[in-house]
Amino acid sequence: MIFVFLSVKKRVTETSNSSLSSGSSSKASSACPRQKSTEQIKKKEAQIAGIKADQKTAEEHPKSENVFCGIEVFGKEYTDKKEAAKALLKAGMAFTNSNSEQIGAYRGFELHRSYNIASDEIQLEIQGQICYTFPFSKTDWVNLSKLDTVLDKLPEVLKEEQQKLDMLHQQMGDTQKQLSQPFPQEEALREKTKRLEELTAELDMDSSTKTNSAEEIIKTGYQKQTENTPLKQLRCSHLRQKRAEIKAGMEY
Repeated sequence: MIFVFLSVKKRVTETSNSSLSSGSSSKASSACPRQKSTEQIKKKEAQIAGIKADQKTAEEHPKSENVFCGIEVFGKEYTDKKEAAKALLKAGMAFTNSNSEQIGAYRGFELHRSYNIASDEIQLEIQGQICYTFPFSKTDWVNLSKLDTVLDKLPEVLKEEQQKLDMLHQQMGDTQKQLSQPFPQEEALREKTKRLEELTAELDMDSSTKTNSAEEIIKTGYQKQTENTPLKQLRCSHLRQKRAEIKAGMEY
């Protein structure tokens, strides 16, 4: 099956899976969910438009079951299938540059070769509006067969991508619906926040109470018992406990 992804180079890679990837590596997005969904939808729509255009090109240049339609390799036309397979294999296996390079044309598409450093393999690329890539085979006739296989499966790829686009639209609709709904615990959170502020204010008020100065003690002959009394310590402890309980409840 074919992996399809749209990148700056419009490269589409064939592997043993049929899932569609957004690229070899994805960067974390700081955008809001709605914006991220919109970007994904636009990207998927661009992929689908490219696949549709390539499907039309393939239909305008059909293969023949009985007569080989011919292939161009390095400017030379090959109408004999065996000779064409050998020329294509030779063009690919003698390549070690990692940059994509055009080597010919087939059924209305450009053919490019490239070297994948990560997998240490030479790849053949069918380039249209999208680029479809698969590893070069050391068996000459297999490469020709894969060219037709990739192009013949474009309708299946298009169907899969359309289904994924539908899922993205559904996900975006669900996200918008969730964002429009009120927060279920909003009222409870508001009440707890208000109570927490009240308790904090009471604690701040108690802790700001000052003891009588030495001058006041001399003048009055006694010191007001406003600090460090057992009753006040108990009150502060109770307030702190209530504040801790409210904070713990707000975490859930």
